[in-house]
Amino acid sequence: MLPRHYPPASIPRGGPFQGWLAARIRIRIKEIYWTSGNRRDKMRNRADTWRWRNVPVPEAHVAGLVVGASLHAFVPRQVTTNPQFLWIAGWPLIGAGILLGAWAVGAVGNRDVESPSELVTTGPFAFSRNPLYIAWTALYVGIAFVVNTAWLFILLPVVLVATHITVRREGRSLEKAFGDGYREYKNDVRRYL
Repeated sequence: MLPRHYPPASIPRGGPFQGWLAARIRIRIKEIYWTSGNRRDKMRNRADTWRWRNVPVPEAHVAGLVVGASLHAFVPRQVTTNPQFLWIAGWPLIGAGILLGAWAVGAVGNRDVESPSELVTTGPFAFSRNPLYIAWTALYVGIAFVVNTAWLFILLPVVLVATHITVRREGRSLEKAFGDGYREYKNDVRRYL
């Protein structure tokens, strides 16, 4: 049932279509709001499927970005003097990293990644055991291209080695926690790509 003050009494003044469009948008929003059932339950259900702490921030990648940007601020070293090619390569990598990371976090859903109670084997985890690290690496390389700094590329091997050490440590802890289930998953799905 719609409230008594629906639809809005005043229509904003502006251009000939601006007021009409704003009023139509407000009307549609109110229709959705008032006819959507129990809004608190829906918002609570949405919040239950997303955890910010399930968005990992790998220390190696962040440290590489911070150190590389700091070095570039004091001693600039560009990859090329014509950055257009780097932008063409960098922005798709940044986009791919964000999309892959979002897909992986969505696949994890409401599970606690700090102390998992079950293996996640759906979504990107069906193709890679570590899609979030792949996403962060794509993001790192994309940023290095867009910013056009050689320092991030110089630091990339250190970042990758530190990430690999972390991935192996996490793999051992998952193998201890899940035993044969993780070993079977490990045999079926590659570590990275």
